[in-house]
Amino acid sequence: MKKYLSVFVLMVFAGFMVGCGPKPGPTVEPEISAGTEDVANRAEPTETEDVGLKTEESTVEELPAIDLVVIHFDTDKATIRDDARDILKRNAELLSEYPEVKVIIEGHCDERNTVEYNLALGERRAAAAKEYLIRLGIDGSRLSTISYGEERPVSFGHDEASWQANRRAAFVLTH
Repeated sequence: MKKYLSVFVLMVFAGFMVGCGPKPGPTVEPEISAGTEDVANRAEPTETEDVGLKTEESTVEELPAIDLVVIHFDTDKATIRDDARDILKRNAELLSEYPEVKVIIEGHCDERNTVEYNLALGERRAAAAKEYLIRLGIDGSRLSTISYGEERPVSFGHDEASWQANRRAAFVLTH
């Protein structure tokens, strides 16, 4: 009987603990200092007011629509293939027409090997594409590289066709 009584007392005590948790503190209304206006009473701007937005004169420069083509690599290689050379020549011709455009060259890998290995291989692939573009006359200061390794696949399969699609260097336009 003492056992049941002690269990009952513990349950009642636990009930009080749950029901008697910390009470919320008093709510404090923020003070409105002189010179500030109530948001609810604020009028909408009229057409003649300057609200700080420029719609007619855009300060954002748009990038030209240049279609730089992705190149692909063989397994565990960072050498430029023959088919990629032709693509890089076309990419270089397009970049020559727009000398104000800069490019980030992204190196990518398939899912095989370790994360560290693929990051290093992706960097070598991006660097190889950059060097080839430099040899084709593109100013190296316009080109930067980054490696994503296996982290940004374009194909999520686990077969040779998917792996081939993911072994690539992609080109992203920037200012």
